[in-house]
Amino acid sequence: MLSYYKIIHTTCHTQWGGLEKRIFNESVWMSQKGHAIIIVAPSNSVLFLNAKEYGLKTYAVDFKRLNTLKDYRFLKTLFRNEKPDIVNTHGNEDSRISLLAARHASVGCRILSRHISAHVRPSWFNRYLYKILATYVFTTADYTTRHLQKVFKLTEKQIFSMPSGIIPPSTLMDKDDARTLLATELNLDSTVRFIGFVGRVSDAKGADTIINAFEKIASQMPAHHLVFVGDSSPEYFSFLAELARQKQISHNVHFVGSKKEVWSYYRAFDCNILASKNNKGIPFEGVPQAVLEEIGRAHV
Repeated sequence: MLSYYKIIHTTCHTQWGGLEKRIFNESVWMSQKGHAIIIVAPSNSVLFLNAKEYGLKTYAVDFKRLNTLKDYRFLKTLFRNEKPDIVNTHGNEDSRISLLAARHASVGCRILSRHISAHVRPSWFNRYLYKILATYVFTTADYTTRHLQKVFKLTEKQIFSMPSGIIPPSTLMDKDDARTLLATELNLDSTVRFIGFVGRVSDAKGADTIINAFEKIASQMPAHHLVFVGDSSPEYFSFLAELARQKQISHNVHFVGSKKEVWSYYRAFDCNILASKNNKGIPFEGVPQAVLEEIGRAHV
């Protein structure tokens, strides 16, 4: 006899990157299998809007620090009313609030998903978060699993590596057509060529490193333009735009924002770059979604 579950996913993130795509894709797949899926996320996030458009049940919570107590009370009431079998958290802010609320609402299975490999400080609260509030911990890489096992003395029954996957398209646009389409979008001549980045545009993803590197080769490759596909804060976009201006390459650097469909951009690029940074030798990425998508693009 099949068992169907009610699962609530929470995230504080507002951008549309690998983390959010994984939540959405897995939620759609689980919903199609008969499970009841609920998404709790900021009302302005792409995940929230996509989940609502698809027909998943949604609740809007912004997870702002100033609203911590209010959000905790709301979530505890929500969990008691919905009676989920599983609460799965995916971000730093929402994990702290949601796992505590879920425990006090007597939710038996509480999962903390760690999507990046950056180290976690061995503070008393993090120990409480990972060992007590979370029933299970999911990571996207064995490296992260080993780190958390060592820091918080987690057993193999408490933590699991679950690498991310992608859903590749069944067909792809012709490469020349994709290049022409992007050139048209940017009001450029159809003969230009592109180097690109797809993902969350941030310091941790090395966006400034990409611009600095592009400046070194721009004079040797005048026909190439650098394109960033993904969301960021207005402040960071302004920082990158100013950096490109200082490097005197701003006319060849473009920011197109978040896109629901990214496959045509991959097809338009001659080179796709991921420059995520290490912090003192510690990798930021777990399993990079952009690399998986690039591999998927190459094999369709």
